[in-house]
Amino acid sequence: MICCGGPAPGGPDVGSALDETEIELYFQYLPMKYLVVVLCALVGCGVSLPTATVNDASRANVQLADLQSGRSLLVSKCGSCHRPPMPADERARDWPKQLDEMTERANVDVAQRHLIEEYLVTMANR
Repeated sequence: MICCGGPAPGGPDVGSALDETEIELYFQYLPMKYLVVVLCALVGCGVSLPTATVNDASRANVQLADLQSGRSLLVSKCGSCHRPPMPADERARDWPKQLDEMTERANVDVAQRHLIEEYLVTMANR
């Protein structure tokens, strides 16, 4: 047993006796704790999908509610398997073909596909 004097920041109460295995395990997993913190920070700093505005809807001659629904569907349908695509990932004219490839796999019906396409095409032209 090893007896340490004083607590280590963020670690076990080392004022009590610890055996060598406990100490080894603590320091073995310490780098993983930092990795988890860094990954959480990076995910939190990720770029989010642009939110449609009245100006976007007016420019595209569509309802703002439709663009908002399209964005929500994009997050829920596409985001369940992977990062939802950003509208700027493709040219506006290429989105319909991209959606053709994913619609069936994502279990998206015709009305939902239309809303998602409207959102992606409109926001890609922003």
